[in-house]
This record gives sequence, C-alpha cells and structure tokens, in this order.
Amino acid sequence: MPLLPLIPKDRVAHLADVPIRWLVLGLLVAGIGAFVKQCAARRHYEDRYLFPVGQTLRVAVGEELDLMFQTVGPGEYESPPTVSSSSLQFLDATLVSPNLPSGLTQLFRFKGAVPGQAIVVIHHSGKNPAITDTVNVR
Repeated sequence: MPLLPLIPKDRVAHLADVPIRWLVLGLLVAGIGAFVKQCAARRHYEDRYLFPVGQTLRVAVGEELDLMFQTVGPGEYESPPTVSSSSLQFLDATLVSPNLPSGLTQLFRFKGAVPGQAIVVIHHSGKNPAITDTVNVR
C-alpha cells in the first residue's frame, strides 16, 4: 500500500523551484552585503565643522579619506591643498549641497598611496583659519 502523500501531486512540482529561489535570494543578499561592506571599508570620513583643529588621521594604502568642512561667512577652502609627501594623493574637492546660510560645505577627497606620513594644509580664501592635518598612511 503506497504512502499517502503529505503534499498533493500538483504542488510537488512547485517545491522544486523553492530551493532555487532561496538560493538566488541568499546569493543576492550576500552579494549586496559584501558590496556594502567593501564600500564602507574603503572610505574613511572625517566631518568637522566651524572650528577646524589640527588632527592626526590614519588611512590604509588604497583607502579613500574624505574631509568635509563647513565655512562660516564668505569665502571657501582653496583647492588644491598642500600635501607634504607622496604618501597621500589628492583626488578632488567638491561643494556639498544644500548650502547652509552660514556658508559653504566642501568635501576634499584623498587616497592613501604609499605608507608614510603627510601633512595636509588647506587655506581659506576668507577669514576662516587654515586647516592643518597630519595623515598617517599604513
């Protein structure tokens, strides 16, 4: 005597697709997770507003360092900044929107090139103080 199926025969074919769907979904979630982790690991953000103070920052070779500055009053931080050594490479500077009534917000992007230490100086065209940071590239 055959065993009574727990699932009707017309639903058995549908079950063959379920593991593939779960596999594809799992791979998709794992891929997105790996992508987000990789993006987060490659960027290092330092946000400083109003009164910049010299800091010592660390980045890895190949890692991007993003420095965001808020100006107070007229003027902007000048590009390109002065970088004391080839261990840190300047990529670009862009304005970040929306603009605040107090002044511009700017993003300066750097990339660790070779192990070493670099001193970054970013001058302001108005009355805001120059920013001086030390960056250790490991």
